[in-house]
Amino acid sequence: MAGGRFQGGWLSSRAPGPHLMPKLFSDPDAIAEDIIRDVGTNLMVGLPLGLGKANHIINALYARAAADRSINLTFFSA
Repeated sequence: MAGGRFQGGWLSSRAPGPHLMPKLFSDPDAIAEDIIRDVGTNLMVGLPLGLGKANHIINALYARAAADRSINLTFFSA
């Protein structure tokens, strides 16, 4: 299936396979690395109030962006 618009997001044009399987992490820095590798360096993160955020992951993303100026990190919050 070619990529297309779906409920405000984009469908992947990649074929189904192991890259779509859930990944288990115990280290927030490893999660941040995986996010940056999969999504790229232009990150826009929504942090709605009152929904119980995974702050340790957000902190790891922030630390990576602070250490690497090529990472563009934007937070949105209510």
